[in-house]
Amino acid sequence: MLTTSTLGPWWVSLKSNAKEMGLLGRIPLYSLASGIGILAGLAREIVVASTFGLSGDLDVLVAVMGFHLLFGVQVGNAIEQVFVSKIAPLHGRCITPLVKQAFLVLLLMNAVALTILVLGSRPVLELIFPHFTVDQYDTGVRLIRLLLFPIACAGLAGLMRGGLSVMGRFTPGFLAGSVVSLSTIVSVLVFAGRWGIDALVWGFAAGHFFVLVWFTSALGRGRFPSSKTDVQHQWGVQLGELWRPVLVVLIGELLFQATAMTERSFASGLGTGKISAFYYAGSMVAAPLALFTTPINTTLFPKLARAFHAGCHEGRALLTRYGAMLFGVTLLFSVFLALVSEPLIEFALARGKFSTADAQLTAHILSMLVWGLPFASLYGIIRNSFYSLSDYRTPLAGYGIRWATLILCGSWLIPPLGVDGLAIASVAALAAETSVLGWLLRLRLAESTEGT
Repeated sequence: MLTTSTLGPWWVSLKSNAKEMGLLGRIPLYSLASGIGILAGLAREIVVASTFGLSGDLDVLVAVMGFHLLFGVQVGNAIEQVFVSKIAPLHGRCITPLVKQAFLVLLLMNAVALTILVLGSRPVLELIFPHFTVDQYDTGVRLIRLLLFPIACAGLAGLMRGGLSVMGRFTPGFLAGSVVSLSTIVSVLVFAGRWGIDALVWGFAAGHFFVLVWFTSALGRGRFPSSKTDVQHQWGVQLGELWRPVLVVLIGELLFQATAMTERSFASGLGTGKISAFYYAGSMVAAPLALFTTPINTTLFPKLARAFHAGCHEGRALLTRYGAMLFGVTLLFSVFLALVSEPLIEFALARGKFSTADAQLTAHILSMLVWGLPFASLYGIIRNSFYSLSDYRTPLAGYGIRWATLILCGSWLIPPLGVDGLAIASVAALAAETSVLGWLLRLRLAESTEGT
């Protein structure tokens, strides 16, 4: 793929390449912000694990959080990705008018989507999670209604984050998770005895509200001067061009969430606590992504969009250098996490209602899921490259391949292997998606180079 021929030279010239790309000057700050988010998230997971363990209620919450991710976080991500890819080549001139117009459109979309979610929540839960009990279905419907407010906040915050990214202000986005985590911790510690699992959702909702207020305030303080007539013409065109690719990207996010819900559906059939165990293992896998991969991909995205706007050669150079680095470093993370998975989980989570047996199960799952790390890190930069080329459709094929691979491999491996089969299927699905998209991107860039 894109990394094989470049890993060797990269190890020799890492320092000079990093200086040239501005990596050493900016990434440590954002990694520090991500590190704070990781520590806050770890503290949240410790509190939640010790309070609820691998319980049926936590299984339900993890399951219905998929709706929050789809209608909230992933709507926000779709808008952010299109916003950056479309606006970054203009160097962020007068973002505020476009954000305001998009904000109103998004409010209308939220009203429609959340109404549909409320009306169809129970039938959808019964379809996706046939192994849940009646009490779990009732809990799921109640939690979905509590999640409506943070869903709306998350989508709007994604729009604000896109504006801040184009302005070059990435720190609020990296610290937002810390705000949500701290709010959740306080709510669980104070109200869990009285409200049960609902306390977690109330803290979650408060955190997302605080983040939205913060992003809105930060965006309002960062205006770009420009010519009034020129701006009105440019943004009239850009607003019309924004929502069509957002819809395409959102279809991809829907396929992504379908994959996640399919994995949780498989896990629900393996017994109580299995959804939660995969969730905790996935949270540990996400830590190096948040610490290393996300800061690079987030700060690189505007630069990548400008590079591909200037020409495929410049964009390909950035893609190759960063892709090699991301793959190589996260492969080392995978080896490390596989070796220390059991003591890591026992140290981090084994307390309160989270038993030693729960820790051993979660560690075993983690030792298998970590091998998807290199593919997950490389996938982000490949997807952003397609978006920088204004190609929002090709990544849809990747989502479809991932979903199909998970269904096929899961149906084949889970009956004989159980938990191991689901973990293998998850890694295989991610590897298949990244490999196919990498191959398609290579063909696309080769055709563009020949055309010029």
